[in-house]
Amino acid sequence: MARRPTGPLRVWEETLLAAYRDYLYRRVLTPLAERVDQWRAEDITHEDLDAALHVAHTELQKVYALVTGPRRELAAAAVADRRWYEAFLAEVPPPDDDDDEGAPADE
Repeated sequence: MARRPTGPLRVWEETLLAAYRDYLYRRVLTPLAERVDQWRAEDITHEDLDAALHVAHTELQKVYALVTGPRRELAAAAVADRRWYEAFLAEVPPPDDDDDEGAPADE
C-alpha cells in the first residue's frame, strides 16, 4: 500500500482532487442549468428539458461513481484528463518537497 502524502504535498493533492471534482460537476451541470433557464423562458419544450435531464442524469451517475470512489481512481482520472491536468499544473504547481513522497491513498 502506498504511503499517504503529508504536509504540502497532501494539501496540493487535496486541492487537485477538489478542483477536479468541481470541474466534473460543472461540466455536467452548467449545460443543464442553461437548458433549465431556456425552459423557464419558454424557449424550449418540456421534451427538450427531458432530454437534457436524461443526459445530465446519465453523466452525473458516472461523475458520482468517480468522486465517491477510491481517491486513487479520481487522481488517476484527473491526471489522464491531460488538458485539464496541464491547465491545473500551470495554475497550481506541486510543491518541491522531498519529504512528501507517496501516491494518493484510499480512504
